[in-house]
Amino acid sequence: VKPNVYTINQVLGAYSRDTEKEAPKRAEALFETLDKFGANNNGIQPDTVSFNTMMHIWSKQSNKSATTVQNVDRLLQRMGESYRSGYKDAKPDIITFNTALNVYAKSREKGSAQRASDLLQRMEEDYSSGTSDVKPNTRSYNTVIDAWAKSTSVCAPQRAEHILDRMAERYKS
Repeated sequence: VKPNVYTINQVLGAYSRDTEKEAPKRAEALFETLDKFGANNNGIQPDTVSFNTMMHIWSKQSNKSATTVQNVDRLLQRMGESYRSGYKDAKPDIITFNTALNVYAKSREKGSAQRASDLLQRMEEDYSSGTSDVKPNTRSYNTVIDAWAKSTSVCAPQRAEHILDRMAERYKS
């Protein structure tokens, strides 16, 4: 019996609830296998749920290290490339972006708050261009404000307030 993307996503979902330290690496290996199925034209490619689940798995890492940020960035980039190349089942959505924002906000990496701000701006631009399923929501803005609140940048308070102002402006319109 041939597995399908739903089958693989169920196993990835199980990994998302696994508390073992090695769970993300095991899930990533399965995800890579799924990607290889698609590359061999067997009809199985990672979809939005696959990418979002992998990002969620990495987001659960307690240390939110550079590796976690890099893995989420890599998945976000691959997902975008897959979608732009014509695979419409891998379309990034609000869950995709909010998961990435959450990783940036919890990361201790220098520049994480700016990364979160940049991604929020991309979401706003995509939404303004007609991509309705990436409309930033309260969680999106709150997460970026949180990233600035945790930042050691001297301009962090002003940047957090600027995000609040943008949020309020979007609410009015």
